[in-house]
Amino acid sequence: MKKANKLYYLLSFLLVFALALPCGTALGQEDEFTLEEVIVTAEFREKELQDTPLAITAISGDMLEARNQVSVEQLTMQIPNVSLRPGNATYGSSLTAYIRGIGQTDFNPSVEAGVGIYVDDVYYATITGNLLDLLDLERVEVLRGPQGVTAGRNALGGAVKLFSKKPEGLGEGYFSITGGKLNRLDIRGAADFSITDKLFMRIAGTSRARDGYITSYDYACRNNLTDPTQPGFVPTLMTIGTENCELAKEGGQSMTAGRISLRYVPSDKFEINFSSIGDPYSRRCFCNTRSFQTLYSMMTIGLSSISTLTRSGSA
Repeated sequence: MKKANKLYYLLSFLLVFALALPCGTALGQEDEFTLEEVIVTAEFREKELQDTPLAITAISGDMLEARNQVSVEQLTMQIPNVSLRPGNATYGSSLTAYIRGIGQTDFNPSVEAGVGIYVDDVYYATITGNLLDLLDLERVEVLRGPQGVTAGRNALGGAVKLFSKKPEGLGEGYFSITGGKLNRLDIRGAADFSITDKLFMRIAGTSRARDGYITSYDYACRNNLTDPTQPGFVPTLMTIGTENCELAKEGGQSMTAGRISLRYVPSDKFEINFSSIGDPYSRRCFCNTRSFQTLYSMMTIGLSSISTLTRSGSA
């Protein structure tokens, strides 16, 4: 009986000690832990995320870097009721975006999307070319539900807004390089510097390259049907004397993009922001790499945004 009482007291002491230990640790770390404050502009005014009366999910640039997210379709993993996935399009990559079941799959430029895509508050009208890289961003805001009052037309399902980092003139930057199988080579970098005490510039760029993992073969060459005098002749894309009958490698990637941003701050109440983006890319079709190649290329270089910001308060 005495042994049972001793064992009971010992187990009770260990249980109380186990319950009290995490509490003591949490109390000791209370001063060290701080909740990250995310400022959003979903209502076109700076406001804390917790105080914004909207169905909104905001992801900071530091969170994107910590999760190693580099493309917009990867945001789906952290945002409820949102589907962002690559789509099939004829003239380049496309983004099929759905929020709360409303979206668009047709890449035809005459068809308007159900989810608005914005880069620095500039609207992208079609889903073709909207498979964007998360390059040097300050934050990403995803607004669920109709946003016609603030975002404008074609935002019935919601809006996905990407905000690039503004030049601060801090004289800093970063650079990263990643390699892997299939000759993968990813390069990302950015630099921030000041031109004058009121004019700042930021340059960011990225490049991704990877060989294809699916081999496309010529049917006539593989089946010895290239002789026009023989039954079952099939035209071929291969040159005479080719042995391996390989047309091309599919599934590869080759992309390069960059952004130049300028910020002019004449006073603490007024600033002008200018940014220009370049997104040249090329895609190879199912062609014979030895006899001829058809290369589709698209260059979208233009004005991304010119915006002014007026701050309230005394000078």
